[in-house]
Amino acid sequence: MKAFRKEDIMSIGRPGLFAFFSMGLIPFVTYGQAIPNRETTYLVFNDRSVGAVPLAVLWQGVAAANNCSLLFSTTEADFMSKLNGEPWCRVVVLRRKSVSEPSFAGALRTYAATHPNRGVEIFTWRDNGEPTAEGEAVLGTTAITLWRNGMTTTAYSLAANPLAENVRAHTTPNHTFPDFAGIQIGTLKPIASYTETVTEGVLQIVQLSPDPCQTTCVNTFVTEMGTCSTNVGTHTGYCNDTYGPTEDDPGDPAQYAACLIEAAQDYANCVSAALHRYNRCIQWCKGRIVPGPSTQPAP
Repeated sequence: MKAFRKEDIMSIGRPGLFAFFSMGLIPFVTYGQAIPNRETTYLVFNDRSVGAVPLAVLWQGVAAANNCSLLFSTTEADFMSKLNGEPWCRVVVLRRKSVSEPSFAGALRTYAATHPNRGVEIFTWRDNGEPTAEGEAVLGTTAITLWRNGMTTTAYSLAANPLAENVRAHTTPNHTFPDFAGIQIGTLKPIASYTETVTEGVLQIVQLSPDPCQTTCVNTFVTEMGTCSTNVGTHTGYCNDTYGPTEDDPGDPAQYAACLIEAAQDYANCVSAALHRYNRCIQWCKGRIVPGPSTQPAP
């Protein structure tokens, strides 16, 4: 069998994925078809930062729940090259906030403009310059950004000022990256320790500490993301059927645009809320008291 390079990482199918979750192993490289079916494959850029690791785990679960495969790109050049050609089922970006835009920004905008109904989802996490332990996966304040139909919709999750005006989803024209303006950055939330195994330059796995409680958190997030996706599909369908153009009728462009914005904002808020609950679930798991041998009642 051929081992994919770390730039060409394929996920395994649904049954295997959740078995790995239960064992605390997150496979970042497996074996499979050399040329993925784009219609059933999520293309995900993962910068492998400590805040992107748990997001990558969650997206693996979302892909598996939809019976889709997942292709990770871990370098900007490789990701940019994969944006050419036919559209992917979904395109997702997981990255740490940086001063400048990524080198693939132009190619990503071209992809979003070429496939306006497919859209692009960008998860950008940020910290306050806090030190992080090596090999410690964390959740930080995260911008959930959706590029679709020539517009950008952004909502923020895990902000320190959750009632701020810009935390809730808002939409602006064109395709832009989040600037975190007016957003107070929250304290990083440790998830679990992990290690990367690299053999002959191939990224083999990311290993998280096994915990059935945290596995339940992941599965719950995946279920909620499924609801978010179903709802935005239904909402967009109403927009298309009620206000959208047809061969014989131009429809109502203003109402159509407003309806699509509403659908995107509801979706961004839904994902933000799911990420909030995932964080609360993880922190509850980490803080709970698990009975050990010394605390077990005598038979």
